[in-house]
Amino acid sequence: MNIQTHLFANNIRLLHVHDNSEVAYAGVIINTGTRDELPNEEGYAHLTEHMLFKGTQKRNSTQIINRIEDVGGELNAYTSKEETVVYSVFLTKYLNSAVDVIVDIVFNSIIAQHELQKEVDVVIDEIHSYMDSPSELIVDDFENLLFNQYAIGRNILGTEESLQKCTPESLKEFINRTYTTDEMVFFTLGNFSIEKVIRTLGKYIASIPATKRTYARETPIDYVPTRVTLEKKTLQAHYILGNRAYSMQEEKRFAFHLLNNIVGGQGMNSRLNMSLREKSGLVYTVESHYTPYSDTGLWTVYFGTDHTDVPQALRLIYKEIKKVKENQLSPIRLFKAKQQLIAQMLIAGENKENWIIAKAKHFLNFNSLMEQTEIEAKIMAISSSQLCDVANECLQEEQFTHLHYM
Repeated sequence: MNIQTHLFANNIRLLHVHDNSEVAYAGVIINTGTRDELPNEEGYAHLTEHMLFKGTQKRNSTQIINRIEDVGGELNAYTSKEETVVYSVFLTKYLNSAVDVIVDIVFNSIIAQHELQKEVDVVIDEIHSYMDSPSELIVDDFENLLFNQYAIGRNILGTEESLQKCTPESLKEFINRTYTTDEMVFFTLGNFSIEKVIRTLGKYIASIPATKRTYARETPIDYVPTRVTLEKKTLQAHYILGNRAYSMQEEKRFAFHLLNNIVGGQGMNSRLNMSLREKSGLVYTVESHYTPYSDTGLWTVYFGTDHTDVPQALRLIYKEIKKVKENQLSPIRLFKAKQQLIAQMLIAGENKENWIIAKAKHFLNFNSLMEQTEIEAKIMAISSSQLCDVANECLQEEQFTHLHYM
């Protein structure tokens, strides 16, 4: 695919990918998430995402939805620890409609008190629903332990107390501080030229003044491993353990991605799945995850099992971790592991929605792009000794934090 970029006068960046399909994508990724909230703003990033759809200076919430859905498209958004994404899927001929509504809700939203209170109630209901899903809740509780006093560890949904105190004025202050033009990337994928996108987008953002972020995120430094057991009275035990890991800025992240895929990645032939599920029958789900952030990262192993089987499951996990730290892969096993990871990436890339958002995120953070061939070359260059090195750096048992729901 032909990837092109452009910088507008107000420092908003554009990433465009030409694609011959009749279906197109357009959106904006903003470098604002949970970790940009002040202590009294827990949940504001996610609440802002909700409020973007509740009305602008020229549209009410129904008109916002209908602008895209009346022509068969979709308008979506999500919030993470570090970014907010607003995007649309539509037929190519409706590019103008999609760009119009996205720019409108991002820059012209009106935070009305009655709409704010309704959305606060909606998010609080979402929090209550989330509390009933221990396999999801334990992940957020774990990150809060791992990053303790740092904002990046907070639950994206926030707290009832913080949300109830939110006012239109306080939410506007959050938006003005974090939604700056130098931290935004618009992205498009479709059967149109970049010149057309520049003209279309430029028509709607030309009057938007350049703004610059005036604060720096706090990098998590202090870390003390901890063990916490919480009585949740669940039918099965839920357990998660892990450690901080490499950020997206570190070259070692490629080796660690490969290592994680071998240990507990999405394949059913991962070592943890083969050991704990296929051979021992201890679990239905066991998986490891590696998440690199802009200046830190985390690695986790999650499993659910019968309460009495937790010690045995942990012994098997430690056994597999010890193997990857002490034993180098044979050339054949290493080659297969690389081929598996590359194939998974290529298959995932067939989902154009996820692919273009991932490209936009990389462009947002690095102001550059990495071709698939370059990524594959980095993976193929990884040695067995490098896998052992990153395993010994990040998978030290004494550095693990543990959280057990029983």
